[in-house]
Amino acid sequence: MTHVPQRFVGIFVTCVVIFTMDLNQTTVLHTLLLPLLLALAGYLVTQSLMAVSLATAGLAFANMDLSSQFWVARFAYPGIAVLGFVTFLWLLIARFRTRILTTREDRWANRTNPRE
Repeated sequence: MTHVPQRFVGIFVTCVVIFTMDLNQTTVLHTLLLPLLLALAGYLVTQSLMAVSLATAGLAFANMDLSSQFWVARFAYPGIAVLGFVTFLWLLIARFRTRILTTREDRWANRTNPRE
């Protein structure tokens, strides 16, 4: 297991946020800042930006309300959803391109030297 100190910090932050967050409160702290802190803690635990960005985008999309009077649900959640999805797509394309570039030589070797 790698990055053990960061993972323990992530677990600690997750516990603090879970015991602090009140889902019945409609303040910026409880609806925006603590969930973003929880996403950061999730990244520290998993060390996977791709997983956290996809989860964050999905949760922000599920909680957005474009007709709400509260600016977090109306503007922040759609922005976070778009940012998370764009980050996910960017990482997906980057991984795909890296995979293609690393296997290019093997694929061309099979094309120029057909098996007999």
